[in-house]
Amino acid sequence: MGTLLVFVAYLFQLYEPLNQLSHVGSTVSQARAGADRVLDLLASDPGTPESRDNRPPAALPSGPLALEFDRVCFAHMPGTPVLTDLSFRLEAGEAAALVGPSGAGKSTLLHLIPRFLDPDSGSIRVGGLEVRDLSRVDLRRHVALVLQESRLLPGTVAENIAIGREGASREAIESAARAAHADGFIRRLPQGYDTRVGEGAARLSLGEQQRIGIARAFLKDAPILLLDEPTSALDEASEAAVLEGLHALMRGRTVLLVTHRPSVWRGMPRILRLEGGCLAEERQRPG
Repeated sequence: MGTLLVFVAYLFQLYEPLNQLSHVGSTVSQARAGADRVLDLLASDPGTPESRDNRPPAALPSGPLALEFDRVCFAHMPGTPVLTDLSFRLEAGEAAALVGPSGAGKSTLLHLIPRFLDPDSGSIRVGGLEVRDLSRVDLRRHVALVLQESRLLPGTVAENIAIGREGASREAIESAARAAHADGFIRRLPQGYDTRVGEGAARLSLGEQQRIGIARAFLKDAPILLLDEPTSALDEASEAAVLEGLHALMRGRTVLLVTHRPSVWRGMPRILRLEGGCLAEERQRPG
């Protein structure tokens, strides 16, 4: 009986290592596929040349910058235009909401400004300079982007905010969080700014994640602010907190806000309505 009990005990100890070993093949295959994809991405063509015709890139001036679209056309695939002959101008420090039905080209328009894409024809000017005459690094340094969902990377809350500006001090990070109305909930976390957030930011609500994204934009302090549906996934209470931070962030900046929510665009001084890739309507709020 004693021998049998010892044998059974050893058998149970042997089972778990064998079970783990059976999964090694699939784990290695998944890791190899992920590594191959990462290497392919790192080696891929950025899609847009550093500057047009290999000219020495121009430098953007400091201070507020105007934004202008001049007869811009763009299509992801030939024969299916997304933007057609689009023209408008935002003066330095002016804010406008970009509204319209889904598929009208609003998000694509935002992606053209920091040169994630280049237009097929027409001109986009920032501070009076054609964006294709600027280096991508310099252009994107002057543009802050807040998306529909702020992606948080594994690391601390402070490290996630610091993505907005390389080498930012702890004081600057906390100041940006206060401006974004995020300091209160961050300090209530178990380790405050040093609380680690995992993949998917399981410890934070959508509204809290968005406020960290806004804190990044505050820290970057760019003269042009692009907002792509920053409150679409939030409830009313979270939306109110996020909007408070956004309104503070907009002051003194050139702002283009994409939204479907009347509660968000109703307070904007200028409204641009996009339909079928064209500017269908433009309204200026009195006063």
